[in-house]
Amino acid sequence: MKLEPKSAAIIDSYGWVLYRLGDYEKALHELKRAYAMLPDPEVAAHIVEVLWKLDRIDEAKVVLEEAEQKSPDNSMLKQVRGHVFPDEK
Repeated sequence: MKLEPKSAAIIDSYGWVLYRLGDYEKALHELKRAYAMLPDPEVAAHIVEVLWKLDRIDEAKVVLEEAEQKSPDNSMLKQVRGHVFPDEK
């Protein structure tokens, strides 16, 4: 983060570490920051996971559906859908 503070990939990784540590609010902030710089399906999937942990299910669904529209065949998005919304699609 110190060497490349504006790298979306590094910010995404940092956000995911925060998620794994259980700091969901801070993780969400960092992941949204990364996604604004790099609207990548993997970053979107990370955001969906965090929103799900925060019990912000409707918001998670919106993020997932928007990402699926842009990348309908993305395997990570499919995996997250199966995990977060197993009864849909």
